[in-house]
Parts: sequence; C-alpha cells; structure tokens
Amino acid sequence: MHFYTFFPKEYDDMQSDFFDDAIVIMIDVLRASTTICASFFNGTKEVIPFVSPKEAYNYYLNREDKENYILSGEINLELPKGFMLGNSPNENKKDIVQNKSIILTTSNGTKIFKTATSALYR
Repeated sequence: MHFYTFFPKEYDDMQSDFFDDAIVIMIDVLRASTTICASFFNGTKEVIPFVSPKEAYNYYLNREDKENYILSGEINLELPKGFMLGNSPNENKKDIVQNKSIILTTSNGTKIFKTATSALYR
C-alpha cells in the first residue's frame, strides 16, 4: 500500500491514469472540504464539483429544475458572477441547502475531483 500527498499546483502535471484503481481522500481544510461537509451536515442532497465557474454556470443553466440547485464557490477568494453562495461553511445554512444540489467550484479544492476521476469508487 502506498500513500501520496499532493498539492493543487501538482494536479496539472499528473498523468491521467495515475489514480486508476486508487482510493482518493481529498482534504482541503481551509475551505472546500469543510464547506462540503457543512453542506451535507445541513441536508444537501449532493455536491457536484467543477473546476471552473464557467463549467459550473453552464451546468446550472442546463437544469430544468433550477430551483433545486445552488451555485456555490469562489475563484481567487471572489464570488463568481451569478453565484448564490461563496465557499464558506458558514454560508451553507440548513434553511438554504437542505434538499438542494450544490454546484461547487473553487480555486484549488475542486481540482482534485477532476484529476482523480479514474479512481476506484466503492
């Protein structure tokens, strides 16, 4: 068994098959993973990660039931235009996120989800 630690700047240089058949644990204690945990604690149905605000916004625009989705995140500490929530656990209150799907993009934290798409899901 091998354990590896990576930082966001390293993701772009990794081979696409590096995580084949791996178990990936993403920890971004400063914001992204804490925000995701707060969302689930407060009853969100799912968190759908995106690398860029444009991808996230386009996904949202193509939803027929937009009232069931919340655009959330930050890029370089700024709330992207048209987004409803930032990347703060304090913003993911139960009365806002309960039974909703969160569409999330962040400067660093959500990149691992794209990088590790070949990981083994259990």
